[in-house]
Amino acid sequence: LRTTGNSSAHVIIMSARDAEDDVLRGLELGADDYVRKPFRLKEVVARVRTVLRRMPLGATAEAPGDTLAHPPLTLSVARHEVRLHGEPLALTATEYRLLHLLMSHPERIFGRQQLLAQICEQRPSVSGRNIDVHVRSLRRKLGAHAAMIDTARGVGYRFTPVPPGVTAI
Repeated sequence: LRTTGNSSAHVIIMSARDAEDDVLRGLELGADDYVRKPFRLKEVVARVRTVLRRMPLGATAEAPGDTLAHPPLTLSVARHEVRLHGEPLALTATEYRLLHLLMSHPERIFGRQQLLAQICEQRPSVSGRNIDVHVRSLRRKLGAHAAMIDTARGVGYRFTPVPPGVTAI
């Protein structure tokens, strides 16, 4: 988890492997705790609470790469939050994944099928036109900044940040 960029995730290993070397290896690899099976539910709950207490209230565990900023739009991976002009933007999970993918690769064009494969669970009933619906909804929520989600006619969509020197509304 931590090598894939999710440095804010808390990791508790729950394993039947109870040799001391296994426990030490798990902790050395970065786990926050190690619970040996069989375990008691109350113990697991207490350990989860302990791990969560280690992060002070109001602190963020965001690493520098956890925020995508293309003013006036910012996307926080650690908080799973999008802000427009500093105000939270209410997005569905699919809209968030779509925006995250596009913002992660500005100016790159993604075809509908590529977007579908990346952001939608593999459901046979979902077609490429479903992406159009999500893009339309996302643009509506972006309001005056809808043009940041650009259409490449006949190809797909791309994220186009506000160019430097252009004042964002």
